Amino acid sequence: MTLQVAEPRTKRWTREEYYRLAQDGWFRGQRVQLIQGEIIQMPPQGHEHAVSIMRITRWLHQVCGNSLLVRCQMPLNALEDSEPEPDLAVIPGPIEAMSDHPRTALLAIEVSDSSRALDRRKASLYAAAGVREYWIVDVQARIVEAYREPRADPSAEFGFNYPPPVTLNEHDSVSPLAIPSATVRVAELLPWTT
Repeated sequence: MTLQVAEPRTKRWTREEYYRLAQDGWFRGQRVQLIQGEIIQMPPQGHEHAVSIMRITRWLHQVCGNSLLVRCQMPLNALEDSEPEPDLAVIPGPIEAMSDHPRTALLAIEVSDSSRALDRRKASLYAAAGVREYWIVDVQARIVEAYREPRADPSAEFGFNYPPPVTLNEHDSVSPLAIPSATVRVAELLPWTT
């Protein structure tokens, strides 16, 4: 009789396990996110990344009014094994109705400098979570990739995806689907050029 030995495999974490690890201090002083069961360690934020977040935050606060909330680098309870922290997310209010992190958003924005591959991977995750619109603000290429209206896609990593994104350069303007009257030039979402 031959003994069958299981092949090694990667441990995938659930959101509940991820929270327990955080409570036990495993991530103290680190920036991490749970993406498809993997705990991803995020690099420190560079100056251009931070400037873009501040510029986008200021614009969103100006256009969202009282019925929409702007969350900055806060979790979305997207899937059982995924809890991304988009750089910005617009969700319906009021704040008093929130009993936990939201599961979805009207708009999620990731500012990308060194994380473009991960941010593109997150598109399928955000689509599966029902995020209506997802922007990648690429500070190096000085563009915005706008993903809109997710749909089922059995070939996608999370079973959902967006149609191909619209790529906008710094001279173009963009409006969120949730606030069509709020138009902004892409250059206003990016750090200043020197």
